[in-house]
Amino acid sequence: ASKVGQPDVCSDGVVKEGRGEGSDWWHDVYYLAESALGPLGLAVIAEEETADDNDHEAGLVAAMLGILDLLDQSHHLQLWRSQPSQLSRLFIVLSEVIVTPPVRSEWVSLRLAMVNSLFNTIKYIGNTLQYLPFEKQQWMGYYRLAGGLITSPLTQIQTMKRQGRLFIGMEDMEDVRLPISVHMVKTWSTCPHQIQLVPSLVGPILEVTLAPLAEVRRTILPLLIAIMETEQKQKGNFRQTETELIDKLDILISENKGDDEYRDIFNTLMLDLVQELDPAWRESGHAFVSSVSRLLERLLDYREVLQGEENLNKRMSCTVNLLQFYRDDINRQEMYVRYIYKLHKLHLEAGNPAEAASTLLLHANILNWSTRFLHADLEYPAQQEWQRKEALYIQIIKLFDSASLWECAIPLCKELSDLYEKRTYDYVKLAELLRQQADFYMKVLSDFRPEPEYFRVGYYGLQFPYFVRNKEFVYRGLVFEKIGEFTARLAKEFPNAKVCTKIPEDLDELKQRDGASILILSVKPVPKDSGTYFGPEVPQNVRKFYSVNQVDTFTYDKPYHRGEMDKLNEFKTLWIERSRFKTTSQFPGILKWFEICESTVTQVSPVEYACETVSLKNSELRKLINMYSTNRQNNLSPFTMRLQGIIDAAVNGGFSKYKSAFFSQEFGLRNPKYNYILETLAGHISEQVKLLQEGLDLHGELAPEPVKPLHSRLVEVFSSLRGEMLECCSFSSSPISQRFSRIVNTPLPPIPSTTESTNLLDKQSSSSSVSLYGRIVGSPDQEEIYCPLAGGGNYHDIAPLYPEERGEEQSINLSFRSEERSSEDLNSVSSLELRDGGTNRRYGTTYENSQTDGSLRLGMNHSVPPLSTDRTPPLPPRNSFRSSLPDEVAISSSSQTSINLLSPGNQASSTSSSSSPFPQLPFPSSFLQVQPAAAPPDYCRPPPPQ
Repeated sequence: ASKVGQPDVCSDGVVKEGRGEGSDWWHDVYYLAESALGPLGLAVIAEEETADDNDHEAGLVAAMLGILDLLDQSHHLQLWRSQPSQLSRLFIVLSEVIVTPPVRSEWVSLRLAMVNSLFNTIKYIGNTLQYLPFEKQQWMGYYRLAGGLITSPLTQIQTMKRQGRLFIGMEDMEDVRLPISVHMVKTWSTCPHQIQLVPSLVGPILEVTLAPLAEVRRTILPLLIAIMETEQKQKGNFRQTETELIDKLDILISENKGDDEYRDIFNTLMLDLVQELDPAWRESGHAFVSSVSRLLERLLDYREVLQGEENLNKRMSCTVNLLQFYRDDINRQEMYVRYIYKLHKLHLEAGNPAEAASTLLLHANILNWSTRFLHADLEYPAQQEWQRKEALYIQIIKLFDSASLWECAIPLCKELSDLYEKRTYDYVKLAELLRQQADFYMKVLSDFRPEPEYFRVGYYGLQFPYFVRNKEFVYRGLVFEKIGEFTARLAKEFPNAKVCTKIPEDLDELKQRDGASILILSVKPVPKDSGTYFGPEVPQNVRKFYSVNQVDTFTYDKPYHRGEMDKLNEFKTLWIERSRFKTTSQFPGILKWFEICESTVTQVSPVEYACETVSLKNSELRKLINMYSTNRQNNLSPFTMRLQGIIDAAVNGGFSKYKSAFFSQEFGLRNPKYNYILETLAGHISEQVKLLQEGLDLHGELAPEPVKPLHSRLVEVFSSLRGEMLECCSFSSSPISQRFSRIVNTPLPPIPSTTESTNLLDKQSSSSSVSLYGRIVGSPDQEEIYCPLAGGGNYHDIAPLYPEERGEEQSINLSFRSEERSSEDLNSVSSLELRDGGTNRRYGTTYENSQTDGSLRLGMNHSVPPLSTDRTPPLPPRNSFRSSLPDEVAISSSSQTSINLLSPGNQASSTSSSSSPFPQLPFPSSFLQVQPAAAPPDYCRPPPPQ
């Protein structure tokens, strides 16, 4: 052992010459190696597979390394020229020795002597390869052996020192990892057919670069650039190198190789080397290096959270980052599918069936209904493409069913139904699938589903991992999870972070601090496409589902006082800072959280916020009335608490403060732009009066004996409160609004001609749409009753309509007294137009005009049948009807006229009202509007007033 590694070192120069090529000693060593290396290699492999004790194997390995230690450069050249097959076997044997050293870890000196022998052997063989006939297997064997020695535990001297495994002379031992890496780069330059090693050489080289030694990394990384350059010159691209590098990098990082330092070195050094390349492909090389750097970042983040139950959510985030990288950045479908399966498994472990189904849907969406044959993967056998997509759909439907997301499963059922009915003609599966689909529809209407809550979460500080650092997300809570439980759950995931429940003022400073702060706030989802899912005929369960699902926009309201706060009435200065957030994907999705990609901030005035508040209470009341009217067996406590909360809040100064804050001439003059909103607020208050009355009536019918005293008190309090609420309803903010809202007292002259007026009214009917604060004027061809709020609309005076009695026909009579006008005024006579916002063709309205003593009476008869349990607010009394008709209108007529206004689709004449139910709208859809018309002929003009 003392002579190992020094075969030709002698004190006598003559002896040295006697050991040169051609000497007897040289021939003896050659014959020994030629005869013994092959059998020793076979014995080492056999001993490793069968023996439990490594001592026998260690002796065989020591004998083989001793023979190799006697060989010089000429021995290697002559030996491998004559026996090239033995060289490939030698690589296999030495690779096994490096991976599993047979020498005990306590024998440090012997292990290091083995390293020296292996290093000399690798060096001699590398120098010999260029003189042998090119064979790819031999060149790859050399690089695998050299790379394996660099990463072997035999060469980790620093690790041995930390473990206390010391011996005499250890400080003088040379670290062979750097010399070996230098020799690997040198050997590459001597290879006569470099392109033959591409891309197989990428894996061994990349594994060497992951060794925790900065000098080795800086030495080997240029070899990757050289491999890229070789392929680029030979094939015009380096796609094979790119593919192999990404595949191996994913595997090696998951095996706990590499670190943040490696990522930094790879990024900086590779980018510097790319700048020296040919300008023709320098840009593509730069893009490739940047892409691999991003992959390294994601892989290292993923590796850090592979273990631990507390890191489950972090693993999901890292997995999503990786699958999105493979899909969007480099388009590697096999890697993309691999991480889809990983994410699906994580969701099943966490009990997230909805997210697991959405994850598998990503895989199904990249497949087609074709007969293309697919190879087996980690989850499915080899099969045709349509069969795999069918299997995925069936699994996804089951997961959506367990998550109670039947609305998401039904479209997949329809697609499978089309497959079974029109392509495979599998009617047995079709029948079973249709029964399942019908069951889903019934569950949508009947089953109770709790509404999830959403939370805004911000991670501020440099101690958070890269994938969440200084980013904001919206989280979807678990079933019945409130903000307190959610905060506690998130605090366990980041135990060292400080939790904030309010937006900190020094938010920008928090992002730059070396700390960790988590902001958690509750946010409200904004439903999509309200015109589709929130019409009057849509069942309550459907509306509830779409109000909290398939959403990607959320709001957070921060109240504050602008100017000096009025201590007696805080509503006067109470403004709302409304933050609106949009996420990268909608909920539910492949995660229970998504990053916020867009945010805006708007200011809501006090009167607008009051309007929203009253409207929200009305919506809640309407929902409860519908629910308890449909099912009278429900627990009455929520209904009682809601009625009591609204009435008590009103008694404690709600409407009186609204009245003093907004319903005054002073406020109207100072804020003329809010006049229309004030009118809408009055309409909402009037609606609440009706809803409270209806709710109390229903509550009285359902209240058991113990609740009767409380019900009597609520009725008594509401009776005293009703007058104060109606005072707000009758308020008019300005002379302009008085003119628009007092159509009941507007005089009208006689209509010139029956036929002309009838045709005119039929031709000029138009449509409008409805918003939260009033009516938005729409285009004439807009036929939808419910449509989304269009931006930039104008507020119009509006008030809800309610019948005084349920199920009774109501007649709204409008009396118009003609005014005294000159003949010039009659030239600008206006005609009468009815604006029907819904253009609902099911209702008939009869207008009867009779002239008596210069006055004209216009009677509008609406037939209102009894409303169903799923109903909207009833019609108001006659004195609360408001219209947009100015009071300067004067229409003259000399005869009585009866006009039947039908929708354009129904041209049959009728003098009675329709029997169809009145539209269940939150606001009225019929309005009177004045349009210019030609002056009446002279014989139609009335005589001057007496």
